[in-house]
Amino acid sequence: MTDTVGFIRNLPHTFVEAFKSTLDEVRYADLLIHVVDASSPEMAEQIRTVEEVVREIGAENVPMITVYNKADKATREDGKLYVSAKFGENLDALKDLIKTTLFGEKESL
Repeated sequence: MTDTVGFIRNLPHTFVEAFKSTLDEVRYADLLIHVVDASSPEMAEQIRTVEEVVREIGAENVPMITVYNKADKATREDGKLYVSAKFGENLDALKDLIKTTLFGEKESL
């Protein structure tokens, strides 16, 4: 597991170089978990920026789960996974989604 720097638009070149090795690891990941600040007024732009960087580094074929954090402060939309790290909301659903994405559905015995 690797935690990368948040993808911030217009990051200074020195920061990009400093985090390049971390970003390079993303291409070899089994799964990307994109944690979005659901309370951010710039959420849509931040999501687009992450998607663009993922394409630029050649990781567009790595499965990605987008999870919306700060569920307690968000206007929720259907079909999206909202969690609250602060209150522990929906963390079991996130764990289940990670297991399913990585290993597929388990067969019943």
